[in-house]
Amino acid sequence: MTAYERHLDEIGVAELPVAVKQDFADLRSLMYRVAPLKGESPISASVRKMSVDEASDCAVQVVALYREIMRRNEDDQAVLPLEREKRKAVPPFLIKTN
Repeated sequence: MTAYERHLDEIGVAELPVAVKQDFADLRSLMYRVAPLKGESPISASVRKMSVDEASDCAVQVVALYREIMRRNEDDQAVLPLEREKRKAVPPFLIKTN
């Protein structure tokens, strides 16, 4: 669960799209359910106590959350025209000449 610890642990639930907030909160609670031993992080302790199936389910959740966040980010971006005819021409006075 290095991916969670290095990249997701710092994310606040409020920063996420509504559609993934609950799943992310559920994953976070799984990652902090075990008290750590000396020198161990709560995430490491929680993963250490998980069964193989539980750890696998958490990994699937991490990938699914990432996919959903990326999909939503793509939906929010403006679609740019790919065909030359649909692009707006740059006015001649804005083109730099040598």
